[in-house]
Amino acid sequence: MFKDETEKQYVIDLLVRFIGPSGQPRSALTAGFVGTAFPGLLGEGAPGVLIVQAVHLCMNDGWRSNPTWLSILLSPYRDVDPNVAAILQRISIPPPPLANPLDSTILMDGAPFVNRRSLRTHLKKFSTAATNTRPILVVNGEYRSGKSYSVKYISHFTNTPQPGAQLSIIPYIVEFDPDLAADLGAEEVAKKLVSLMGRPLSTAPEKNTNVKLYAQRLALWVLSEAAQTRWQSWFVLDNFQHEKVRQDARDFLLALSAEVPNGVFPQTCRLILIGIDRATLTVDAGLIEQDKTDACPVAEIDIAIAEIIAHAPVGLPIERVKAFIYNSLPVDSNRMMMLNWRLRALHYAIIEIEEILRTRPGVNFETILFVMLDGLPPGKDGMKELQDRITDLRNSSN
Repeated sequence: MFKDETEKQYVIDLLVRFIGPSGQPRSALTAGFVGTAFPGLLGEGAPGVLIVQAVHLCMNDGWRSNPTWLSILLSPYRDVDPNVAAILQRISIPPPPLANPLDSTILMDGAPFVNRRSLRTHLKKFSTAATNTRPILVVNGEYRSGKSYSVKYISHFTNTPQPGAQLSIIPYIVEFDPDLAADLGAEEVAKKLVSLMGRPLSTAPEKNTNVKLYAQRLALWVLSEAAQTRWQSWFVLDNFQHEKVRQDARDFLLALSAEVPNGVFPQTCRLILIGIDRATLTVDAGLIEQDKTDACPVAEIDIAIAEIIAHAPVGLPIERVKAFIYNSLPVDSNRMMMLNWRLRALHYAIIEIEEILRTRPGVNFETILFVMLDGLPPGKDGMKELQDRITDLRNSSN
């Protein structure tokens, strides 16, 4: 429902600014939802956590309700922020239905997600009761094969209404940072997950000199807190195969994977481990789904290119576009990073230029697009320069 991830975060920050200082944030969030299922689905917790949950619930409901839940949530702020008024105007008209938004190559934040049909299939199954007996998904593959890009698709997936899902889905993502390795043990990871759920940290188990037993108790605490929520909790742990991961954090990960298939936990919990070798897990292999990343074939990249240029207001010369994507593309482990950057840059440029030139019909879109893309350095520097060029173009049209 949002134009991109930046707009979504803008709305979250705005709600935090207005609702955060109130003494009753939950009441403020649910005030306009009398007669809907929204109040019963919203949990408890700190204002920031509640607001993120509320936005996720609105996105999951999409355009199914009339008025939409997002319009109900944002209507009180229409007159205090012109950006909110613009969002409300845009979402007042439902978009044409897509064949399946979960099959989209370009995600909500503009990130390309090429190929990976296996992961898409796994997540669709993961959201239903059919995988209560296999609540663990392991995503692995070669170095720089795109494993961590899976996190972006998981976020996209959980922001999209799921027709077969029993409950709304909220992901809790923890990515291991090697620079913080010394400070990220079992207790810290567990408390971060519980904090993201908006659950009280005061119920954490007491420390125990038996490290493995303490890790197990922390895992049971996380899962027990998740079982008390009104949605399905997806715990996503990325990069915990890194050599700097503390042993007690590894013990917690093993304990979490061992406990999530037990009791009531599979009804409301899923565990996604990115980059982990399945053989290191002690849980029975029959309880685990596995996805292996592989190289992107040219045919799949061409599909992504076609989806991107479909946003252009004019037909673009496909060979010239492909030259921007494919020319001098590395063949080593940097290939995926370069491909990701070029696809993202192409998508960003088309979307932004189309908006800028909408009121300037005499300007040649194709010419401007390739001027913007010409000679960009790769990676973050290139995206920064592209953003600067787009800003200059926007200012020149005012």
